[in-house]
Amino acid sequence: MRKYTRILAISLALAVTALLQSGCSGGGGGGGGSFGVYTHLSSGAWPDATVTGYADPSYLPCSQGSTGCNTSFGPVDDGSQGEYVETTDALPDDWEAAAETDSNCSSGASVGWTSVSNDGRIDLYCGSVQQQITCTINYLNNVQQNTCPTTIVITGSGYPTTYALDSGAYDTSGNGGESYQGMASSSTQFYVPAPTNWGITVLTVWDPTNNRLLAAADYGLHECYITTNDQGSSETCPY
Repeated sequence: MRKYTRILAISLALAVTALLQSGCSGGGGGGGGSFGVYTHLSSGAWPDATVTGYADPSYLPCSQGSTGCNTSFGPVDDGSQGEYVETTDALPDDWEAAAETDSNCSSGASVGWTSVSNDGRIDLYCGSVQQQITCTINYLNNVQQNTCPTTIVITGSGYPTTYALDSGAYDTSGNGGESYQGMASSSTQFYVPAPTNWGITVLTVWDPTNNRLLAAADYGLHECYITTNDQGSSETCPY
């Protein structure tokens, strides 16, 4: 199946006290600046890791025509010392970050919705990976072989069950904002309609009563076409 770069989504500490610098939607005054992403192995620094990151999409996107309001970085080689410095106007804000698997770390790493301010930091430890949900629809000689679920569950902790929660769906640039409101089935499970857009969708679970982010997850929807004949087989995965 097609290997795709994973973009993280994680829980959980969103402070609605900070929005972006002038030029970004939503009001409030962010200061901008820079922060560091540090990659670690159990034996020390994780050299030459490739890192990816996104600012919390509930603050974004910035107004059309804005400049200097970075919402993502990477994948970027972060250097031999296990450090990558990101300069952005999206500070203070909540950020998520991931490091791809490589010859130093076969499991990758991820962390997300970490409150970051100017001169702050995010630490990625090999093997520390957050939840990701995927489904691939396969076609064999143009005949569909499977389907994907119409609902998915976002696992969290401490979901309130006495009032409805909100879920938002965003693309990896922070666009979209499709929403769903429903009750958590338990303190750890919240079911939402499965996104139908190809590629990766960032899903968030929001507590409207206490005005805070409870959890988030990536949902990847993909399709692959497999052709077999007397000459062999081939696979094409456009999404």
